Amino acid sequence: MYIFRYYTKLDTDKISNIIKKNVHVLDFGCGVGTWTEKDLLNNTFKNITLYDKNKKLYDYLKTKYKNKKVIVNFNIEEVFKNNKNYDLVILSSVAQYLSKNELKKFFLN
Repeated sequence: MYIFRYYTKLDTDKISNIIKKNVHVLDFGCGVGTWTEKDLLNNTFKNITLYDKNKKLYDYLKTKYKNKKVIVNFNIEEVFKNNKNYDLVILSSVAQYLSKNELKKFFLN
């Protein structure tokens, strides 16, 4: 079962069927954002934090997602510090770009 395929939208319906409600999501390496209005109305997702290394996307994402459920946070230290607060972390097509140190920080904090 695929819940994500390269360059496609995340299948949030499948995620909703297998996880609890009110989860805190981190979309790490969010790119231009694949979250739809339907996703934002879904009670499965309490809030969604978007992070990407490409700082040029910050303003675009802030404009695209004015919904209070979406948090655009491009401060990597805050993201690493808060990683225990996430119930679901999405690392779609990004893990291979992280350094060994970043991976350790991410998974061992």
